[in-house]
Amino acid sequence: MAQDAEDGPDFLDVEQHGWNLNSPLYTSRPPMNQEEFDKRFCYRTPRNSNILKERASALLRYYYRPCLSGRSLTNFFLNFFPILQWLPNYEWKNWFASDIIGGIVTGVMHVPQGIAYAQLAGVDAVVGLYTSFFPPLIYMFFGTSRHNSIGSFAVVALMSNVAMNRLFDARGELSNNFNNASDLNPSPLSPIIVSSTLACCIGLVTLAMGILRLDMISTYFSDQVVAGFTTGASVHVFAAQLKFIFGLSGLPARSGAGNLIMKFYDICKRIPQIHIPTFTVSVISIILLCIGKEFLNPLLKKHFKLTVPIPFELFLMVLGTFLSFLFHGHSKFGLEIVDHIPAGIPTPIMPDLTLLPELLPDAIAIAAVVMAVHISLAKIIAKKKCYRVDPGQELFALGFSSTLSSFFPVYPVSCSLGRTLVNVEANTKTQLSTIFSCTFLAACVLSSIIIVALKGIFRKIADLRRLWPLSRIDFSIWLVSFVSTVCWDVCQGLVISIGFALLTTVFRTQWPRWHFLANLSGTNDFRDAERYELIHTFPGICIFRFDSPLLFTNVDNFKETIHKAFQRWKRYQGAQLGLHVVGSTLRLRQTTSTPSLQIFTKLGSNGIVVPANLSPQSNLQRKREDDDENNQNERQPEDEDTEANTEAFPQDFNNQKTLEKIGSFDSPQHLHFIVDCSGFTFVDCMGVNALKEIFTEMRQQRVRVYFAAAKAPVRDLFEKCGFYEYVPKRNFYPTIRDAVAIARMRRNASSQNLLEESIIHRVYDEIETMQITQPEQ
Repeated sequence: MAQDAEDGPDFLDVEQHGWNLNSPLYTSRPPMNQEEFDKRFCYRTPRNSNILKERASALLRYYYRPCLSGRSLTNFFLNFFPILQWLPNYEWKNWFASDIIGGIVTGVMHVPQGIAYAQLAGVDAVVGLYTSFFPPLIYMFFGTSRHNSIGSFAVVALMSNVAMNRLFDARGELSNNFNNASDLNPSPLSPIIVSSTLACCIGLVTLAMGILRLDMISTYFSDQVVAGFTTGASVHVFAAQLKFIFGLSGLPARSGAGNLIMKFYDICKRIPQIHIPTFTVSVISIILLCIGKEFLNPLLKKHFKLTVPIPFELFLMVLGTFLSFLFHGHSKFGLEIVDHIPAGIPTPIMPDLTLLPELLPDAIAIAAVVMAVHISLAKIIAKKKCYRVDPGQELFALGFSSTLSSFFPVYPVSCSLGRTLVNVEANTKTQLSTIFSCTFLAACVLSSIIIVALKGIFRKIADLRRLWPLSRIDFSIWLVSFVSTVCWDVCQGLVISIGFALLTTVFRTQWPRWHFLANLSGTNDFRDAERYELIHTFPGICIFRFDSPLLFTNVDNFKETIHKAFQRWKRYQGAQLGLHVVGSTLRLRQTTSTPSLQIFTKLGSNGIVVPANLSPQSNLQRKREDDDENNQNERQPEDEDTEANTEAFPQDFNNQKTLEKIGSFDSPQHLHFIVDCSGFTFVDCMGVNALKEIFTEMRQQRVRVYFAAAKAPVRDLFEKCGFYEYVPKRNFYPTIRDAVAIARMRRNASSQNLLEESIIHRVYDEIETMQITQPEQ
């Protein structure tokens, strides 16, 4: 026994008895329609539900349930303040060292990026330092992500500058990108006040989304939308730094569609006025950063096993500040510098709430970008590190980070990919920041840091090569997001990107794929006929599937597809049986050649001639052959069917030469058209009307229509719309197998009773006039 337990079960024995062990899964049942199926297995009608009402009830339960008991209230506060959960369980011995290393490195990265992006946001450098300190500190108490680094982000800084300039333009005032940095109590309408108020407005919008549990909005920002939009916005960031790289001043402000092209035009027109010392410092700074980040960091990481990258941005800032102070860069060479940065913590100031209505549209757009970038990155890192992130709680964390920090001079914040990856590499669990003072730092050095930081975002353009063979629609989403953001302003580009991404879902449903289905030989499965060779097709029975919800956007295409598929299938049936189908009736080939006599059979002494494959004897013989074949398939499922049964639908149904060989002799047999409804995940009212029209038109052509595998919600909709008053319930079947079985039985029954009907004499009058003779057997 021990040996058996050690070796595991005898798989050969299980395999031999597997059919008996799983016999309930393979128990056969007689074919039945949907009504009989529901009655046999006691179908239960679900209660009526209202999605909006259920969502509202769930939202109310989320807030009032903590008030029902002390334990629920305690759990609510523990979930609302995640720090109360992980701090008591903090493993100081294992985590503290990595947290210190990662926190210091991340904090060091905060300094140059915060100062550089402050220039991009149109505020003082000191605001970037405060932005790198207060929001991450507040996020630590509310966030569930262990690695996301909250702080400055190039795209958000640019959008903030655009919103600020729009406000100043609307009020007819001029914005100074650099006010007196020592003025921590600025005028009522200064860039510092506007940026702090904008951060407050973004925080309030994010808190509102958190209260309403609208984190699902982030699902509308696909990876392609985010990648294309951020890459396009990075082009705007790059263009905004060129005036500092070249040392140009007095460039006109541009906005609206095509403003980026005009900015490049203005810069190119002013190239003869480039400030050579500024341009030289910029080029040297970019070269040093590229060498350090692209060559030295990988080399040092490989040879010295470094877990975190060396912050060359900070080294460049220190070196640039020292050289600018040593050689009097500002007074002697005319380099623009950051100027004095005050030390200490500023006094909190209430944001100007009167500006909220004017800033609200831009705040909504920025909040959407912040939420999408942050939540998507948090989910990716959490999945990699095997912990859970609560998207709803993340909205509260982002909202409180922006709202509470807006009482200090800050600009809007977001999650930074670069700093977050540093946290991941250092395996940190908390976030730390530092404050650094850089009085004599040249502004062109900050622009160089920004441009080099954009390198990673610009590399996303390489995604296009990967997306093209995978999905042309995803490729188009990325490209449209990028082009629209580049050609318009950032906010307009965001709206166009999301709108086009949503529009592609309409395109996918408007022109979906459709297929003929066939039976896989030896099984009860029905699959696409064009994808398999070992298939079995049934004469007179067509199985059709439409791979899409049936909506107002595609009902016309659905009806056209049905007619096209039916005509194509009828031509195939005529080619297979030696018959031609006109309308819905089968017609014999009109020819007097000897080979055509093989499809006729004389019945009795009255000389009536009918197609051999429609005669009762041939039907009985074919039924016996089918039964023998099915029995053989059950005994040996791996055996192949005959060549005739393994033919897929040929691709040359539309060949007119086939039609020229077909004559005009009618047969009263019905055709059977089965619609596989498994692709109808949803049907609207126009879709219901389309199904009514299809059913009515087919019935007028003496075609039996079957609806198979319709989902329960779709059938419930049919019940509410009165669809069953036009289409009987007995035309619905639980599976394709049931519909095919019923159709085959009806065909066999109609074939055997064909000669007893008086209509056969009238149908075959033209056959007698042909005086076709066949020797008696």
